Amino acid sequence: MRLRIMAGALAALVLPVGMAFAQQTCPKPPMPEWRDAWALAVTWQPAFCDSFNTKNRPLPKECPTASKLDTFTLHGLWPQWQEYCVAADVRGEACRLNREEMPEVRLSPDLRRRLEAIMPGVQSQLERHEYFKHGTCSGLAQESYFDLAIALTEKLNRSALPGFLQQHAGTNVTKRQLCDAVEKALGPQARAAVEADHKLIRGDNGERRFYLVELRFWLKPAGGGLDLAAENFMPVKSGAKTLGPVPADALCDDNLDKHIYYIDRPGMGR
Repeated sequence: MRLRIMAGALAALVLPVGMAFAQQTCPKPPMPEWRDAWALAVTWQPAFCDSFNTKNRPLPKECPTASKLDTFTLHGLWPQWQEYCVAADVRGEACRLNREEMPEVRLSPDLRRRLEAIMPGVQSQLERHEYFKHGTCSGLAQESYFDLAIALTEKLNRSALPGFLQQHAGTNVTKRQLCDAVEKALGPQARAAVEADHKLIRGDNGERRFYLVELRFWLKPAGGGLDLAAENFMPVKSGAKTLGPVPADALCDDNLDKHIYYIDRPGMGR
């Protein structure tokens, strides 16, 4: 089934009365050149939680339970053309707000349950951050934005890709193996459309491992919708200043046998 982007004006964003803002303004990011590009960011929750399981990084409240998951969880769905599309009088301060200061996301009970199941970060108010920073630029109201993001992630989890990670949990895989798994699960067009994020973690014995934490798929609308079909995958613009945490870097372009990722086992392993 095609996952359609609903047209229409952006829902009004109302901030709580009396909200305090920082005195300094946030720099306005440059406008990317790819107006129709999106990025679906999904997390391998065991590795995400283990990357916080240190003395210096407090563990997110969802991790004791979410770390046991063995399918992808939703980080976000990011329009790649702009962020913080909020009212002009708050845009300059938007990136300095704590999550609890951001507007509440109001969803139907059924959609809220689906979101809580696939985005454990709801326990840390991640959904507020994702809509405030990214969803406000999508052209979608809150219900439509999260329904689309959930549907894309659910469809990814029905592919063979989570099974590849489950099969290799507790072991290392090469870039080539991971790229081949993406292609096998989603088709050859997906191979050029994927980025990966990792965290370098040292074990108690000093061993260094590059834990695979996140995958991001570049997508574009096709046939009136946003989907994981062949025509929707868009090659990663390597080196671009995307709206993700780091500049874009295509996973499958080089060093396929040199780079190694550790696939963390479900549960708190550190």
